[in-house]
Amino acid sequence: GTGKSLSAKCLSREWGLPLIRFDLGKVFGSLVGQSEERMRMILAQIESLAPATVWIDEIEKGMAGADSSGNMDSGVTKRVFGQLLTWMEERPKDKLIYVIATANEALSLPPALLRRFDALFWIDLPTTNDRFEILRIQLSKNNQASDDIDKGLGEVVALTTGFSGAEIERVVHSAMFKAFNEDAERITLAHLIESASKIVPLAQLRKEDIEASRAWARERCEFAQDEEPVDLQSINRTMIRSINLN
Repeated sequence: GTGKSLSAKCLSREWGLPLIRFDLGKVFGSLVGQSEERMRMILAQIESLAPATVWIDEIEKGMAGADSSGNMDSGVTKRVFGQLLTWMEERPKDKLIYVIATANEALSLPPALLRRFDALFWIDLPTTNDRFEILRIQLSKNNQASDDIDKGLGEVVALTTGFSGAEIERVVHSAMFKAFNEDAERITLAHLIESASKIVPLAQLRKEDIEASRAWARERCEFAQDEEPVDLQSINRTMIRSINLN
């Protein structure tokens, strides 16, 4: 929810090239040799559409099990993975094809894949300025922007420290539901504050995982944001568990 997929779409639009979404999971078939044949066909189709941008979303899921492929699926995943790596290395140089891959679990990606990319970028949680912009965009997108909300938006921004872009979008949608239940025509600052206060961000639940990923990224990636990453220790929320006693 930090904007990885959106970044791929924006880059393709900026370059003025068609965007091809490559779902690795759909390559695999049940028949012997079917997966390898599908991969060959897909790569040939991509080349025929050049110039283009190829987007492989959550690539780590598509390649899951490649290391143990020999024991699990007679080596199919490993061979398909090898086809992709070979194509990325040796694809026709006269065809302009940009390959963009996004991943949530970058630590699980093999070095053989990482070295095929010219650059690696780390997209962290939205900074303070990012959260201001995301909130304004979401409010405008849902026709809920107002001067009163904008004046107090800093309070909502502070409450959403550690939130991803998707979680900030959820804050706005939740506030709209609250306003609807109250028969209000528009949301208020109070609706946004209440919604933000009740959401526990994933960054709080997975602090250790995010810190480990950041440490990995500092040695290998360029950070997409100019500002310092959000301090995860500053996220302090009380988690409330609802217990049904009936």
